Amino acid sequence: EIIVYYFTNLQLLSKRSMLQTLLFVGVAVGVILLTIFERQQPRRWIAAAGKTVASLCFVCVALIGDCASSHTLSGTLILLGLIVGAVGDVCLLSASNGTVFHMGVRAFLAGHIFYVVAFFTAGVDLQAALLSLIVLLPVAILVLKWVMPQVPQNMKVSAFLYVVVISVMVLCSVGTHAALGTANSQQLLVAAVLFFISDLCVAQTRFIGRIAWVRASGLYIYYLAQTLFATACHLN
Repeated sequence: EIIVYYFTNLQLLSKRSMLQTLLFVGVAVGVILLTIFERQQPRRWIAAAGKTVASLCFVCVALIGDCASSHTLSGTLILLGLIVGAVGDVCLLSASNGTVFHMGVRAFLAGHIFYVVAFFTAGVDLQAALLSLIVLLPVAILVLKWVMPQVPQNMKVSAFLYVVVISVMVLCSVGTHAALGTANSQQLLVAAVLFFISDLCVAQTRFIGRIAWVRASGLYIYYLAQTLFATACHLN
């Protein structure tokens, strides 16, 4: 019975690993299609499909991985953050900065809040988090001075809150890694920093001016960050 149980679980793990690998490939292929066809108007639907598939794939990675199996509040919160992030991705398919884009920004804002609460739920070393302000606060101020003059008037409050929340997310990820010191908490710290960087690329593209390599880099960094979140949900 022990041998049967062992091999049954081994087969399940093997199938899950294979499915996760396929989903990783789905993320990569989706992002590649997005970067290739995004500016080709007749084929822009391919880019939209690629982005949607890539976002659905990182949510599915979380569903079949730690987020679903950990049965912890922090894991559930990270899963919710990934889901609203995928919704935000679809909203940001809009080429304009209109209502749909605003919905996407709010979706990402909600996602970052889910991540912040997840870090606090898992545990945060407040001393380490506050020490990280030495680096993070000047960066956040510089970002606000750089972006805010270019942000439309009706988005200034949302943009300000967004910079504050994503900065708090990075701060909390530092505190959680200091408190737990696990491989997963380290991975989530990297994911949070990468997410911050990808958002700077989005700000450059949307409000300052489009630079092709910045846009492409931002997409790859963003999807890497979300995939890292999806594969490291089990903090406790």
